[in-house]
Amino acid sequence: MKRQFSLFMFVAWFLLAPTSGQATAGFLQNEESQAFVKVCFYDVLGETHSLNIGATDLCPLTHDFDVTPKLQPPTENAQKTGFFKQEQTSGFSKLCSYDVLGEVYVLTIGSTEICPLTYKF
Repeated sequence: MKRQFSLFMFVAWFLLAPTSGQATAGFLQNEESQAFVKVCFYDVLGETHSLNIGATDLCPLTHDFDVTPKLQPPTENAQKTGFFKQEQTSGFSKLCSYDVLGEVYVLTIGSTEICPLTYKF
């Protein structure tokens, strides 16, 4: 009986244990609009993360973020090239701002990473 219970607890722990790939909820702090883009800023465990959406869209009050941001290659259908403008470090995250045809796009990466000079959005 004890062995079955131990086995059950191990399986339950394995299935319910958090993994490194789980998202963490961020809560809306601020937003900025420029031309056709709106950048939503979120507080995620004391760090600032960003989300780019359309200018007419509403920023969600919460959004799930990966708490270990890493620089990802651009998607295959990326069509706009952004040129590095400025960076801001917040906790373990770095917000890289880019000028994309007069609009500002923000990319969130790890604080120890270097913002690319150009990035395709």
